[in-house]
Amino acid sequence: VKRVGHVTKLHITTKVVELRSSLWGGEVFPQ
Repeated sequence: VKRVGHVTKLHITTKVVELRSSLWGGEVFPQ
């Protein structure tokens, strides 16, 4: 269960990063 939750959290984080990068002209920021 913990591993699945971790994967889900990682997936959401990845989506957030992708969204931010798209909002910032495709540039990827670490934070």
